[in-house]
Amino acid sequence: MTQSVKKGRPKQDPEAAELKEKRIIEAAKKLFHEEGVDSVSMRRIAADVGMGVMTLYKYFANKNAILHHIWDEFIVELFVGLQEKVSAENTHHDKFRVACYEYLNYWFKHPARFRMVFLNEDSPGSESSYFIHHADIEVRMNNVFLPLTQLVFAEKSDEQLLKIIQGVICHMNGIALNLITISEYQWAGHECLLDAYLDLLIESSLGA
Repeated sequence: MTQSVKKGRPKQDPEAAELKEKRIIEAAKKLFHEEGVDSVSMRRIAADVGMGVMTLYKYFANKNAILHHIWDEFIVELFVGLQEKVSAENTHHDKFRVACYEYLNYWFKHPARFRMVFLNEDSPGSESSYFIHHADIEVRMNNVFLPLTQLVFAEKSDEQLLKIIQGVICHMNGIALNLITISEYQWAGHECLLDAYLDLLIESSLGA
């Protein structure tokens, strides 16, 4: 008895699939930067890569799934560079301040990336989750800022330390948001604005 031969497209090997996925991400990144995320459709991305839109959906469930990969690339790059700078400092106060500087410096070096991450609402479909839930953003933040905050603000409780970290992150993102999106205003430099906040934060902690 002869066995029936299965017909259809041969299964793509993992390496080829990974290369195609990277092509999709790079094409989407370029389109998002040039035309804005809201203006780019899955069909537009597929056409730019040279594939059918249904083929694209085999790689990514929706546009947000592509965005998540792009955002993850930015976050990894940010924290790798940040940790290198922090490790070069000697005192915990210097390490804490440099960590904050480098976080801001990354976004000012790449303002288009800041817009892509912070000015696009994350609204996942039924097959994907929010970026912050599946990415290691919180882990990366805590790995850098929690031990430094514990050293700089040694007398604070865990609850107070968490509020300090969240306050610093909100302040840094606020500085970046204002200076990048309202660039026509004559702001002080971003490190100057950050120093003013950190000085007050540390002084108030010492006086408490």
